[in-house]
Amino acid sequence: MRNSKLGKEIHAWVLRDGVISNLFVKSALVDVYCKCGNMKYADLVYATIECKNPFLTTSMIVGHSSQGNMSEARRLFDSLNEKNSIVWTALFTGACVLQAALDPGKQIHAYSLRKGMEMEEKLISATIDMYFKSGSTEYAGKIFKKFTERDLILYNIMISGYANHGHEDQAMELYKEMLERGLKPDEVTFIALLSASRHSGLGETGEKYFKSMVEDYKMVPETDHYACMIDLYGRANRLEKAMDLMKKIPRNSDPVILGAFLNACKINRNSRKRSGRAAIAEENWAEMRKIREKMRGKETKKLAGCSWVYLENGIHAFTSGDTLHSKAEAIYSILEFLSADLRVLPNSSVGKITTLTLT
Repeated sequence: MRNSKLGKEIHAWVLRDGVISNLFVKSALVDVYCKCGNMKYADLVYATIECKNPFLTTSMIVGHSSQGNMSEARRLFDSLNEKNSIVWTALFTGACVLQAALDPGKQIHAYSLRKGMEMEEKLISATIDMYFKSGSTEYAGKIFKKFTERDLILYNIMISGYANHGHEDQAMELYKEMLERGLKPDEVTFIALLSASRHSGLGETGEKYFKSMVEDYKMVPETDHYACMIDLYGRANRLEKAMDLMKKIPRNSDPVILGAFLNACKINRNSRKRSGRAAIAEENWAEMRKIREKMRGKETKKLAGCSWVYLENGIHAFTSGDTLHSKAEAIYSILEFLSADLRVLPNSSVGKITTLTLT
């Protein structure tokens, strides 16, 4: 259950009917609010519970970790007498929830080693994923090499991690190793392989993986697979191939696929090659609104790009035009100050700006 509004309605109902004192009801409310990311309400309900059990505290740790509040997650973690693998996994995942905080993740890893925590498969996977998301491919690779009982999930994390960080050769070598171990790839594996192929401009290699997925493993390509292939053709200046693939896609009006095709057209600077639907989607706002409405109808959400920084035990995230940060006014004042200075400086002087100290 991940509906915060419905959770609040149920909360109001149990308050009105006087059953809020029931421990199971309170625990369920805490779990709902944690899963919905509403930690303010989760904290309020959690504070009213006198006999806190490990399962309840684990829910709070997972909730705070998922929101990047590692100081509170660590405080709750330290309050537990016994730490299970779920709690450790939550800490590792939360340490880099926005892929910005390597130091907390390394601290948690070191702490687990000092405590002699048995590193089972899920915990190993979470640790490696944390290092990849934090940009430390070296640490991720070292842990992987020490772990001999490798399953498909672990290989998928490694292949995806290397692909995302530009280590395409390592990603493809791991795929070969995985097959030699008798493991069967899944849809996630091929998304990672296609991503590695498109980033390195290996069009024929990407086609080989796509063909293998369909013919050898009898998988039905999903939206992400098609989008990867279209992007791959665009980067390889093979727009005709992209157009041929578009005609074969059962649902080529999907916003993700349309976006990939538009991007391929832009890369090739060939607007005349655009399909009528794709051209309208880019140039006609009325049609674009229809696509947006279709996305809403399918509950499809486009995540806004954001920037972030880890500072003083917390992650600060910013999206375009964001004014919700507590220090937004000061931040925008500094930004305007820097912009004004950069506008008056000649190009040769821009590189002389080395340090800015904010107090």
